[in-house]
Amino acid sequence: QSRAETIAALCEKYKCDVHKTPCFIQENRHLQLNPARLQLWAREIINKNATYDVPPTFPTFSAALGTLVSKNNDVQIPTTGSTAPVNPILRSKI
Repeated sequence: QSRAETIAALCEKYKCDVHKTPCFIQENRHLQLNPARLQLWAREIINKNATYDVPPTFPTFSAALGTLVSKNNDVQIPTTGSTAPVNPILRSKI
């Protein structure tokens, strides 16, 4: 199975009713499967280091990074400081 086929299968398996992206859901925490996570997971499935049901054991797949969603699909603010600070680039006019 190709990586593209594996990614398509992961997207189908983990469709999310709350987010536009597929999500791996553990205990009401939605870990959005962005392109980087999908690529990594697919590669690890192909290399036999993960399955469709069990993601790879990389920090990027930590449940703590997921967004908490209550039973009625209300998205909660993540309890971890998972958002990186924004450092704006300031340009001086010459």
